[in-house]
Amino acid sequence: MGALFVRMWISGSEGTWTDSVLRRLDFSFFVACIICGVGSIANLWIAAAAMGDVPLSDASEAFQTMLTSTSYGRLGLYGLVLLTALALFYAFYSNPRNRQAQTWLIGLLLGAFMFTRAASSHAAEGGVFRLAVAIDWLHIAFMACWVGIVLVSGFVALPRAQLRPLPDRHVTQRFLLSLSTTATVALIGILATGVYNAYHGLRNLEDLVSTTWGQALTMKLCLIAVAVALGGYNRFAGFPAVLDETDKEQFLKAGMERLKTVLYVEAALLVGAVVAAAVLASEVAPTVS
Repeated sequence: MGALFVRMWISGSEGTWTDSVLRRLDFSFFVACIICGVGSIANLWIAAAAMGDVPLSDASEAFQTMLTSTSYGRLGLYGLVLLTALALFYAFYSNPRNRQAQTWLIGLLLGAFMFTRAASSHAAEGGVFRLAVAIDWLHIAFMACWVGIVLVSGFVALPRAQLRPLPDRHVTQRFLLSLSTTATVALIGILATGVYNAYHGLRNLEDLVSTTWGQALTMKLCLIAVAVALGGYNRFAGFPAVLDETDKEQFLKAGMERLKTVLYVEAALLVGAVVAAAVLASEVAPTVS
């Protein structure tokens, strides 16, 4: 998600730094597809071993059975097919013809992959086509967007962004505005869908500390709260310091360094929030149990 959004923001720009970033974005996208694929296969293998009540080393037969005879396995298989299609389509993304159509197609494939994750979660225990699944899907999409653009911007794009000459500065400023706006929208979506999930998952506030599900949710909320504070600093102080046309070059460079530092810390917090979300997804909500 992060690689796709950043590519959309800087494609077609006339800056001298964008070409190298675009090449690294392509590499980042393929690495992300590989990580998602390996993680999905490992997740399916572990689930098969648990369902078959066999050791991981003896789960091959249970793995095959799960893929063909359970909705969980089929959804995992659909997700792997979608990841393969994503990697193949992205390989032809640099073709200038039909670029907008390719962007929409990649976005749809990403959305479909995330739906397979929501449809195989605890939200789908009462059926796939339910409001809870739709909310969980949106939560995954918003979280992927926020975490993705922070990671890719902080470690791929901004280290190569330039403020001189003037065309580079304008490209960097447009990029930062897009980053700020998209992160704000994603955050609003995360909070709205997260409140819905928490409301329907908790029986009372005591569950936040007395259950594993609640403890994971509390940890995730704490990490996101600090990340939100850092994001707020960037939006109201970090980004304006770099976007100010009247500042001298040394102040702009100092502002850019502060901005990148805050993004690095925010990225670390968000990775921690993703880990907490993984623990959360592996547990059953108190209302369900």
